[in-house]
Amino acid sequence: MVELELRDVTKVYDDGEALSRINLQVHTGEIVSLLGPSGCGKSTLLRIIAGLDREYTGSVLLNGQAITGPTPEVGVVFQEPRLFPWLNVGRNIGFGLKKPDSARVAALAKEVGLEGYLKSLPRQLSGGMAQRCAIARALVTQPRVLLMDEPFSALDAFTRMRLQEVTLNVWRQVGATVVLVTHDVDEALYLSDRIVIITERPGKVKAEVRVDLPRPRERGLAVMHQLKVEIMERLQFGTGPKP
Repeated sequence: MVELELRDVTKVYDDGEALSRINLQVHTGEIVSLLGPSGCGKSTLLRIIAGLDREYTGSVLLNGQAITGPTPEVGVVFQEPRLFPWLNVGRNIGFGLKKPDSARVAALAKEVGLEGYLKSLPRQLSGGMAQRCAIARALVTQPRVLLMDEPFSALDAFTRMRLQEVTLNVWRQVGATVVLVTHDVDEALYLSDRIVIITERPGKVKAEVRVDLPRPRERGLAVMHQLKVEIMERLQFGTGPKP
């Protein structure tokens, strides 16, 4: 079933087109990564899907209904955690709820490994813990779609891998559809069912690569290396592997 659909999404700034006629379908429960060079409009596209940017043409549909603004059905995790420094972990996680739900907050904190830190303030957390809190906060409204905008890029390699596992664990538990923006090909291969390659500005869909590998995936498999070579060549040349 198609959960999220983009039809001819185009974004124009004063200095020209940022996105040009993006068409994309994301199916229920799928993890799709958006991969492309810096400045190609990946983050702009996520803001449009989230309803945070309405100055565009085309349409974004969630289960066939147009997204016209921010909605609890779409959660967002940014590159920085963006936690409220005056609120503890529990209150940060539960911020999006219309009424308090301590059981829901506690369950999410446990899923991301923060069950012992509900009373801690953001300044008491490591970078990885803060990002785990941000993931839980994005999921507290039980969104249909989770958007992740380079959520691990500022972290060290070990913490990044740990949070990739956290993301997969939460995805299995919650069942959300995930759209991930990343510059890391290995991360995209490890997490995704499908990788969508975006061109340089103005961003267009250049190619799609399916990652038909069972989970859990073992890092460093030969087949993943082969897919990485294919993706790198598509990123550079746009037409697939060189002959």
